[in-house]
Amino acid sequence: MDFRLKVFVTVATTGSFSKAAKELSISQPAVTKHIQILESTYSVQLFDRDIGKVKLTTRGEFFFRRANDILNGYDLLEIEMDSAITPHTKSIKIGVSETIADYLLSKIISRYITKNRSTRFISSYGTSAQILKELRYGEIDIAFVEHGSEHGNEHNNEDQNSFKSSIILQDKAVIVSRAETLLPKMISLEQFKKTPLILQHQDSDFAKFVDNELELLNISTDTLNIAMRPRSSEAVKSFITNSPIFLALLPYSAVKREIELGVINVVTVEDIEWQRNYMIIHSAHEFTHIAEELKKL
Repeated sequence: MDFRLKVFVTVATTGSFSKAAKELSISQPAVTKHIQILESTYSVQLFDRDIGKVKLTTRGEFFFRRANDILNGYDLLEIEMDSAITPHTKSIKIGVSETIADYLLSKIISRYITKNRSTRFISSYGTSAQILKELRYGEIDIAFVEHGSEHGNEHNNEDQNSFKSSIILQDKAVIVSRAETLLPKMISLEQFKKTPLILQHQDSDFAKFVDNELELLNISTDTLNIAMRPRSSEAVKSFITNSPIFLALLPYSAVKREIELGVINVVTVEDIEWQRNYMIIHSAHEFTHIAEELKKL
């Protein structure tokens, strides 16, 4: 079943049975058979095969997210078991903000540990403001935070002599809808303000970033037609993929895969083009070598 899930995820990612077969070094009929068994086992159609490119169905999208979770879990289990039997010579305490924790951290840390088996990471999670506070008080060694709001500016003004910071990823905010939507792909700012909107909860770094950017346009979130403020980016995605009437504001890194798969559309809104950076911050005198390695991953 595990390999079958890998076959399914590879077909969904490549958008092609033949490309998946080539990537997995198996025959195309074998790929087809694995998908058929999955569909029969769960009584669900996973792909729409009536168009030129293989595309996930709505239930296939849900299955894709869960299959990814399972496969990533196996990868993490392998790392953790290896760590359990390998003597640790170095522990690094890291603090991570929400979006980075959800979409970047596992890739960065798993690749680092694969190359540095004796390293153990102890992690804490919170908003960028909380993580920077932990860094200042010496509670963590390295901070992964979201820049483009008051948190990053606060760090630059106060801590430039004590800490070293650099960009690990340039991201942006995107306005998105379900692929099969009732909404046009380009709308005015006034249309945007009237359309039902799903936005992440008020305490998140991303929501605060959005608030700041809207203020620059003299727009208050109170004037928007906010239908719901879920706790996580994944919950926001679930809302828009289950209804054709909603727009959502999300980090591009949170919806990159769904956009590439054609599950989610980007909607262009006049005057809204917001860039933001993800930063790695550490003591100016320590952890420079480790931070430089982490940046490359």
